[in-house]
Amino acid sequence: MDEGWELFEGQDKVAHFVLFSTWTFLVMVGFARYFKKVILTVAILSLLFAGSTEAIQYFLPGRSADWMDLVADLIGSVFAVFVALILKKELIRVGKEFY
Repeated sequence: MDEGWELFEGQDKVAHFVLFSTWTFLVMVGFARYFKKVILTVAILSLLFAGSTEAIQYFLPGRSADWMDLVADLIGSVFAVFVALILKKELIRVGKEFY
């Protein structure tokens, strides 16, 4: 990324967190009715998706793989799982379905 476009240090990690938390939340909600072990399924998918995107970047010219991007991806995924679980619990409490 061109340094002139950087608004603050670490903005790429924030972007990774936001993108993966959004992706994980949507996948979790989407898979909730199809998998009994949705958390395990989403955790495996998130790890594979995050790992593969970083691995692919290693081979692309002008890109580089970064372990901290992978960490930001996984933290975003864990955050989304907790948000989804809290939402599910609250919806059950008021008599609504999660999906």
